[in-house]
Amino acid sequence: MALKAALCSALRARKITVAELARPLGVDDRKAARLIDPRAGRLSALEEALSAFGYAVAIEVHEKPAA
Repeated sequence: MALKAALCSALRARKITVAELARPLGVDDRKAARLIDPRAGRLSALEEALSAFGYAVAIEVHEKPAA
C-alpha cells in the first residue's frame, strides 16, 4: 500500500494522468489504473512505474532493539 500511495503522490506532484503513466510503461490505460487500485497490483509493476518517473524503491529490514 505504501508504494501505491507513493505512486499516487508522484502522479499528483507531476500532474500526470493515468494515460500518461501508461505510455512509458507500454501498457494500456486499464493496466496503468490497476497500479493505483488499492485492491490490485504487483510489487514489480509498482517499482517499474515509479522508476519510469525517476523514483527508486528501497526496502529495508532491521533487527528490532532488545526489549
